Amino acid sequence: MRVSARAAGNRIERSGRSVYYANSTTYTTETTSYWNPMNWLSPGCVFVPTSSDMVAKAVQTFTKVGCKFAVRSGGHSPVRGAAATDDGVLVAMTKLNQVDVKE
Repeated sequence: MRVSARAAGNRIERSGRSVYYANSTTYTTETTSYWNPMNWLSPGCVFVPTSSDMVAKAVQTFTKVGCKFAVRSGGHSPVRGAAATDDGVLVAMTKLNQVDVKE
């Protein structure tokens, strides 16, 4: 079974997660914040998690329903589509700003 980014975003959103669509300021900000405009694509929605658990559950959902997704964090890639997606879900790690290492 393969679902659209909007359908996958709706599943994530029902769980109380932050999903943004093309008509929102957050969507525009997240899809145009790449260092190179060549990487500005048009995802079906943008998911902005606030914890690693949210990322894990979302990736499980995307994989289960067969939805394309891309993860964008603080690194740079000049390869179009490496950290962006057309029509899939963009997972923007913008709000994940610390690392906790456990021994």
